Amino acid sequence: MLPRMAFVVGTKEPVASIGVTLRGVSRRFGSVDAVDAVSLDIAPGSFVALIGPSGCGKTTLLRMIGGLDRPNAGTIEFSVASSAERAFCFQEPRLLPWRTVRANVELPLELAGVDASERASRAREAIERVGLGDAEDRRPHQLSGGMRMRAALARALVTRPRLLLLDEPFSALDEVTRQELCEELHRLWREDRFTAVLVTHSIPEAVYLADECVVFSPRPARVLHRESVALATHEAEVRTSVPFNEHVRTLGMILRSAMDNARRGS
Repeated sequence: MLPRMAFVVGTKEPVASIGVTLRGVSRRFGSVDAVDAVSLDIAPGSFVALIGPSGCGKTTLLRMIGGLDRPNAGTIEFSVASSAERAFCFQEPRLLPWRTVRANVELPLELAGVDASERASRAREAIERVGLGDAEDRRPHQLSGGMRMRAALARALVTRPRLLLLDEPFSALDEVTRQELCEELHRLWREDRFTAVLVTHSIPEAVYLADECVVFSPRPARVLHRESVALATHEAEVRTSVPFNEHVRTLGMILRSAMDNARRGS
């Protein structure tokens, strides 16, 4: 299969999104098995959601994909080798409180040695894309929770990543803001076609955002189920549609069954 192509913002040249291949990936912390022999193919340009109980090892797996941790066994391979092509968006925005929104968004480019004029131009573009154009000179304490997360998303996107790794980025937000940001994120993914991997506890969020949902067992994380999702639309009303709620019901039943089995020790 040929890799999907994405157009880097500000250019007309297509670039290949990153594909990820995991084979028998395991991670152990002392006597605790966190991830057990996970094999997974993440296609270039896809949006994959990782679902599982709290503490099952999803974030550990995401960190290994992002190069922040290493497996004790197995391999993780990428179709594009450079780690600079990857970006993280965490549960906490992690904005520097003394910097403005624009300065926070510029930070990855500053660390990469990009010159000041290009940093400013790309930061403003990223800030506009997430709807914060009128807040670029504010500091984090002057922003709402949703605005802070928009700034964090802009900071991730300013590097024009081919692989975006998201660790429950909207979990601390109210439901309305969370849905709005899901819609913004999905729009940005459609426009840029980076590969996205999302860790979430919200099954509706996973179904809305992802074109594939992967359900993991209670710790240690093992792949229990993979489900393709193809919704006719991503307008807000899709959340009340029969196909959407059928996916939510199916994934919820699989997850509940796995948790019940774990409690019974079977």
